[in-house]
Amino acid sequence: MGVPIVGRNAELAQLRAALVAASGGAGRLVLVSGEPGIGKTRLVSALTEMAGEYDVPVAVGRAVDDPGMPPLWPWRETGRSVPALAGALDGAAGSAGRSSDAAADGAAARFMMFATACQALGDAAADRGLLVVLEDLQWADRSSLLFLRHLAGELPHSRVLVVATFRETTDTPLAGLLPALLQAGDARSIRVTGLAPPDIAQWLRLLGTSGDVDHLAGRLWAGTGGNPLFVRMIAERGTLAASDELSGTPELRRLVLARCDRLGEPARDLLGAASVLGERIDPPVLAEVAGLAPAPAGALLDQAVAEGVLMSAPGIGELAFTHALVRDAVYDELSPSRRMALHERAARALEGSGRGAAAPGRSPVTGRGLVLRTGRRTACAGLARRPGRRRHRSPTTRRPGSPRSRSTRPRRTSRGRTPACAPS
Repeated sequence: MGVPIVGRNAELAQLRAALVAASGGAGRLVLVSGEPGIGKTRLVSALTEMAGEYDVPVAVGRAVDDPGMPPLWPWRETGRSVPALAGALDGAAGSAGRSSDAAADGAAARFMMFATACQALGDAAADRGLLVVLEDLQWADRSSLLFLRHLAGELPHSRVLVVATFRETTDTPLAGLLPALLQAGDARSIRVTGLAPPDIAQWLRLLGTSGDVDHLAGRLWAGTGGNPLFVRMIAERGTLAASDELSGTPELRRLVLARCDRLGEPARDLLGAASVLGERIDPPVLAEVAGLAPAPAGALLDQAVAEGVLMSAPGIGELAFTHALVRDAVYDELSPSRRMALHERAARALEGSGRGAAAPGRSPVTGRGLVLRTGRRTACAGLARRPGRRRHRSPTTRRPGSPRSRSTRPRRTSRGRTPACAPS
């Protein structure tokens, strides 16, 4: 199944303008950020196709998530297409090893390496320009990033365009150097976000999807946040028409849960409790459900936000799972006994906070459908004792195009699984 590029007109226009400017002698650095699967690589692939149209050479390097990756690896990969760059990196590295004063001479040798490598790239771009694509900068070593910072200051006077993709992280060399990169030269940034429902509908039509495509697109957007990788995997599995369970798409389930892998066990336990409360999370209520003091719970939630599992819900002082799929996958990982215990605690916490009695279908805690629709703890407790029984949903009024309502506890199926985003 092909993957047409849709919904990226603004981003493609920015990249085309940068390519044209670089070809005319005004190079720059463009930083493309976004979550995994959002389409960063697809976007820069489209840019390399543009470069072919303009007869601009392309050099590609990428960092890898491997502790054995040698220093300057992304640039050494780039050097395969720019031999003079490879020579500059190798020659300077050799001279650095012969220094008598490791600290002073090492810094001086590195500066000379950077200057020589910059000159090599500038010379390679002199005739037709040059597009350098660096992928997965979040895994790059510090030396690679320092060279990029040095190069960024030289780009406005060259015909070199450097486009680098990355995921936002908090514990890598990139996190510390990102502000300097953004301030260097004429650097620009593009943040790639999820596709909107009309874009998903256009994509589905291009893929030959039948039926009520607009409705399917809305359901996909509600469940995936418009992440193209998630949308494609669900569509290719036929989940839209058959089953809306993550169990029907094991690769997708693994991708979703991979977001939590970098978190410690305390943070993952807290996310399990959060999945019981709903997609939207009130931190004080969650802390009570998890049996934690507010400060430790807040620190763990900050970690989940930093890893892209949770996000801030604007204007209401709450947090939310980045996608319904993330919440569903985390909930599915809970054992039956832990689900029951967490539902009991959630019932008590909501009742004690005075938030259990809400208007039908509306939760003051989550902003979504509410298990405790009558405000009685027994409502949630009864559901916890019957994990295999399907519930009925209360109708919820929402604005067209807004995320679909979800109950505080996910809808159950006969196998005790959690539905994802397919239409019912």
